[in-house]
Amino acid sequence: MLILPNQTLFVRGCPTDGGCVSHADERKWGMERIFPDSGGTVRERAPGPIDVEAAVFDHVVEPVAYTCLKFMLFRQGACLVHSRHGRVHARPGTLVIVCGGTLCGGIPETSVTVSTAYVSLDYLLDQLTWRLHGMLLDRHEAEQIAARAFRHNMWDIALAPEVASKMAVLLDRVEQIQKAGGGFYAIESRFVALLDLLLPLLPYTDIPDGPVRSLAGNGVGGRFPPLRREIVDVGEVVQADLARKWSLADLAGR
Repeated sequence: MLILPNQTLFVRGCPTDGGCVSHADERKWGMERIFPDSGGTVRERAPGPIDVEAAVFDHVVEPVAYTCLKFMLFRQGACLVHSRHGRVHARPGTLVIVCGGTLCGGIPETSVTVSTAYVSLDYLLDQLTWRLHGMLLDRHEAEQIAARAFRHNMWDIALAPEVASKMAVLLDRVEQIQKAGGGFYAIESRFVALLDLLLPLLPYTDIPDGPVRSLAGNGVGGRFPPLRREIVDVGEVVQADLARKWSLADLAGR
């Protein structure tokens, strides 16, 4: 089951298992907290759709689910990762991908070190749309491909040592930038490099064959032809009177 943006299983401030999250977790999911007694309203918001953190677990992790996708790269030790959709015996170099809305827990063998990337599905769909540019009609088709690719809810990939090493370096760098207060583009540039390694390994199938014909044609402006003057005029008229219920007849007369 792929949890799409309009199928949220998330209560503001709480993950889908019903347990409330910490202040740090609220940052992770883009929550906004307001402190009215702080001598002036303080607004705190996560910097973007990507959050990476490395952690060592030496205890059982109870199942929890989120609306985002979770990418777990196992660095040291071994762990049994489990959900109702299956089990993974993760070891160094194992990448476990957990879809939104999937309850997932872990039982480490003594201790395990994991780098986890929590990534907005909406962001990933945008990346997939442009990654497959020229083969997809639009973003909706990317959503359909993602729904088929992620239908198994949880799966694992045994990474080649060199790929695992590169991913580990990139995840570490993203986490360092986050802790230093770096901006979205500094984070995204590293994460996109990770996606470049990851996307060829994802099990998306049934991608349409052959290039997609551009609706823009090859006229002036290339892929982005200029708008016709009448379209601009109609847009300005509607914006000037948003309270009015415009009919096609009204617009046609402009």
